[in-house]
Order: sequence, then C-alpha cells, then structure tokens
Amino acid sequence: MNMSLDFVLFYVVLRVVFALPVASLFERKGYGYGRFFLIGFLLDPFSCFALYLLMPRLRSRRARSTRPEEAAMGGEAA
Repeated sequence: MNMSLDFVLFYVVLRVVFALPVASLFERKGYGYGRFFLIGFLLDPFSCFALYLLMPRLRSRRARSTRPEEAAMGGEAA
C-alpha cells in the first residue's frame, strides 16, 4: 500500500473509534445510536461534545407508565 492510502485508512479507523462513544452518550440521552454514530463520524469530537451539552434529554431515568391511571397516581398501581 502506498503512504496516502495508509493515512486515509488510519483516519477512517480513528473517526470510527471516536464516533462509538459519542453515539453511546447520545443513546443514554434517548437519541438513536445510528444517527449519532454518523454525526460523530462526520463531525469532530469538540462539535459532538457541544451538541451533547446543548441537546435535551428525551427520556428520564425512571420508567414511564403507559397507563393513564398509573400516571395520575404518580406511577404506582392501585
């Protein structure tokens, strides 16, 4: 392989390695893993960190109830 191809492969592998934890961070916030893997791959780590700080959490850590009567009582079943 020539020198430029080695550099391109190294750069792509490095971008993938940085995109994996970015996608995991956003997945914990409730966003899709694949979408933010692609964003993390295309953007630099500083831009992704800024996005992570600016974007709201989509789901809380507690499980949400799907039944209205449980939601009205604070999540506890009667």
